[in-house]
Amino acid sequence: MNSNIELVKEIRNGYYCTWIFKCSMSLITTKIESERTGTYIQVNKATVIARIGIGIGYSQLNEFSAIIDVPCLSSNTYGKLFEQISQNIEQTAWEQIRLAGKTFVNRSWGY
Repeated sequence: MNSNIELVKEIRNGYYCTWIFKCSMSLITTKIESERTGTYIQVNKATVIARIGIGIGYSQLNEFSAIIDVPCLSSNTYGKLFEQISQNIEQTAWEQIRLAGKTFVNRSWGY
């Protein structure tokens, strides 16, 4: 790495990180993020979705993060994301139930 560039600051929000670098010669500051925003599912949200999918809780997620030496989401951030995702899952389930009922009625009555 170039010795004229120094890490000024690291900002962590769960598994998402931002690093601020500064060039000592040009005094230009650059921000590098661990993911592209808006392109993919956010890493913190993807982590909670995966946790739900494999059936582990926050404690196991925290333990896994410790094993791989990566700081885990805070329990507050995890809780907020879990609540959002749970509501989306519930809405999707009710919509699928509604559609299945509509299909059943249509087939039963020959529509």
